[in-house]
This record gives sequence, structure tokens and C-alpha cells, in this order.
Amino acid sequence: MKTMFLLGAGASVKAGVPDTLEMTKRLLVIFSSHPIYKKYYGVLSFTVGGLLFQKGKEGKNPYDGVDVEEVFNAVQLLANRQSLEVAPFIGSWNEMIDLFDKISPFNPNVEKFNEEIYRSVAETIINAFPTSSASFSEGEIDRALNKSGSTSLGQAVHKYLNANMKEWFSRMKNKRPHSSFSFKKELTKAIHSADKIPGEGRIFDETCELMIKSLISLVWIKEHEKVSYLKPIILAFTKQNQLCVTTLNYDNSIELLASTNSIECNTGIENWSKTGEFKNDKDSIFLLKLHGSINWKLDRNERSSDRPLPHSRIEIEKPDDLNKKYYRPAVIFGQRNKLTAEGPFLDLMHAFQKELSKNEQVIIIGYSFRDDHINEYLTQWINNSSTNRMVVINPSIDSNTTEFVSNIRDLLPNRIEFINKKVEDVLESICEKIIS
Repeated sequence: MKTMFLLGAGASVKAGVPDTLEMTKRLLVIFSSHPIYKKYYGVLSFTVGGLLFQKGKEGKNPYDGVDVEEVFNAVQLLANRQSLEVAPFIGSWNEMIDLFDKISPFNPNVEKFNEEIYRSVAETIINAFPTSSASFSEGEIDRALNKSGSTSLGQAVHKYLNANMKEWFSRMKNKRPHSSFSFKKELTKAIHSADKIPGEGRIFDETCELMIKSLISLVWIKEHEKVSYLKPIILAFTKQNQLCVTTLNYDNSIELLASTNSIECNTGIENWSKTGEFKNDKDSIFLLKLHGSINWKLDRNERSSDRPLPHSRIEIEKPDDLNKKYYRPAVIFGQRNKLTAEGPFLDLMHAFQKELSKNEQVIIIGYSFRDDHINEYLTQWINNSSTNRMVVINPSIDSNTTEFVSNIRDLLPNRIEFINKKVEDVLESICEKIIS
């Protein structure tokens, strides 16, 4: 019975990758302590608080925490709230939303502003006076005083005026203005009474981007021994020579597992970047990362001689560079973005559907069955053949109340095996049963 694997978030918890509830808590810690992220901590904590309040209203236990994808969905909706179809029917948003989503005007140095006003006025006055006295000024003064016979008086007055004007100009140039409390008070009041500029969702957009960036430090696995519990997957590969592993996670657990055991692991992403198609014609683990990978960087508007129209490709970041430079990981984050047309994601879903058709058994690890698109493909696969079966490993599967789980539990008891245990406790025995 040819077998493939489907991994959800629970499959990587043993490796140290936080689940969706723990990830929210970790992000709050990062945002509260990181010097760049602190500006956005209020947005994140406000959103989490609102979702916790909603859980309480619905009679759910708020102490369970909030799913990180729900948080991301909420922040993303707030970023785009003015473009939502329901926006015209919403009278007002929570006042905190508008408060966060404002760009404060520039707050100048009031003392410096006062000084600059004084200097500008002083220079204007200084420049209005001649830099030297007029050649006829002595005669003018003499005639004005009817002292035409005496030149000494005119010279004396001229000399006196010149000396005093130079001294006055010098004082204006060098003297600092007196501190004016009333001026500063009125200017400050005028500045702070100005309306802040509407941010148009910018603060929420930036919060979303930083949440995605923060995933790098949360999901990248460095130590080989952390993924040793998944080694039975290698046994499944050796029995079949080829094995498809589909994951909804962004981490590198399967890549690390394969390299530790000297097995080739092919994500198909390099071929997709060249041809737009996912395929595997090698004796290797074919790893389909349906929601992207933390070390994938999406390059847009690429062109080539054989693909002249703008298209996207994925550049794989080196492990040592992940935390050294800023890039946006090419991942689907949030439940509302699962069918985005940008990047490889629709093609990945098609490849998943194609691989399902080649297999008679799917071993599902740590998946909560909350992704409607994945559930739809599983439904089609189950309906296509009466011999297709699933093995579901999830320690909390008994409390799962999703419609899909309820249906397969009630309608397909002989084709679905539910194992309410941790993956590290049962994976080896399950993989030993795979028939080569």
C-alpha cells in the first residue's frame, strides 16, 4: 500500500517549534522586548486582547490562548478595513483602532524654533541697513545743523552714529533671544492641536510584516537531534524508494531529517522557479511545503527568453543568512490567504492533489483539520477509491469537533484509524507496518 505523509503544526512541536497558541505568546514577548518592534507591541497586544474577550463572550476558555493565525487574520483585516465590502455599514471602529492608525506630525524643537525666528528677523533688519555710511552724510548733517563753517561737528556725529550702529548690529548678531515662555506655550499648543495624519492601515500592515519576519526565529531548527523522533519516515522512504511528504509548516524539520540520514530531499521549488511546475523524477523524498518555507524569498516580475511575461520565482536563503538580513519569507500566514494566486501556492495545491491520487494511504501527523482546502482534497481522495485509508496521529484528536473529523469518524470507521498519542510514541510502529 503506497503511503504518503501529511504534517500539521503538531508534527513539529517535539522539535521545539511552537504550536499556534504558543506562537502567539512568543510573538508578544518578541514585540515587547525588541527595540524595533516595540512600536507595534500595542497593536499586537490590543488585537490579542480583543480576541480573548471574544472567546469569553462565546463561552470558550480564554486561558487556552489565541491561535496565531486568528491574530494575523484580525490584524490584516484591520489594515484593510476601509476597503472591506462591509465598511460603508460600520458606523465607527473601536477608538483604539483609529488611535493606533494615525501618523503623528513632526514635533520640532521649540527652543530651536524660537531661536531661528529671532535670527531670521535680526538678519532681515541688519540687511536692511547699509554696510557703510553714505559719502554725503557729513555735509547733510552740517547743513541740517546750520554749521556749514564747521566740519568737526558733522564728522563727530557721523563717527558717533557709525560706532553705535556697529555695536548694535554686533549685539543683534551675537546675542541669543530671551526665552519666551508664552511663545513656547502657544507654539506647542498649536503643534499638538493639529490633526494627526490618517495612517490608512499602515501600522497594521507593518505589524503583519513583522509577525511574518519574526517567524524565522521561531520555526528554524538548527540541531539535528531535535528531529530524530521523525526518523521512522526514513524507514518509509527506504521501503518505497520514493516518498511524498506534504507539510503545512514553514520549518525545516524534514530537510534536516533527510540531510542527517544522507537522503535527498527535493521540494520541487527550483524546478517550479524555472518551469512553473512541481515534479519529482528522483528517488528522493518529495517535500511539498504547501504554505511555503521560512527560507524562501519570493522574487516578483522575473522575465526570461522562454518565459517573457512577468512571473515569480523563489530564491532559497542560506541558513546562515536567515537572521542577518531583512527579507520577507514566502509563506502563507493567516487562514484568509490560503489560495493566494501569487507565488507557488496554487501550483503546490495542485501537486498535492496529484500526489494524493498516486497513494492509497495517508499518514496524517498533528493536523487539526481546520484548512478547508486540504479537507476538500482529502474528501475527493477518499471518495475516489474505497481502498484509500488514513492514519491520524494527534494526541488531541478526541476533542476535535470540526465537521470533517466528525464525518470521517462516523461514516468511515473502517478506513480511518485515529491514534490519540504523541507522534514520537507511535510513529515507528506505524511505519514498520508499511508494505514495501
